[in-house]
Amino acid sequence: MKTTILSNQKGFSLIEVLIAIGILAVFLLGIAELQIAALQSNHQAFMQTIATEQLKSMASIVQLSGGSSSKFYKLWNIENKALLPQGYGELQKEGGQSVIRLRWWVGVSHRWHCSSKPLNKFACVEIKVSV
Repeated sequence: MKTTILSNQKGFSLIEVLIAIGILAVFLLGIAELQIAALQSNHQAFMQTIATEQLKSMASIVQLSGGSSSKFYKLWNIENKALLPQGYGELQKEGGQSVIRLRWWVGVSHRWHCSSKPLNKFACVEIKVSV
């Protein structure tokens, strides 16, 4: 009995299909990881924008009130807690200036640190306002 081997096969072997699926899976996982990183960066930028706007708001109040803004400070911090995760603000007087700091929870490493008392996993923005 003779066995005949066909030399001009058509189609793909199972190994070729599995390798192609593996390459496609790695590619799709990479795309998904990039999408997650982009969403996280977008969220952090949004939080930074909210914090900056809150800081500008308090700076305006400090300038308009001539430095006596303690009654607005509590309301401002209520807004900070509502808008930012674990957000809280600090208002200190240094000479003829008021230093306003705003911190919020980011949960990961970041680059937004205030000049004093850096806290791990909390972002911070600050501004100095002349009164």
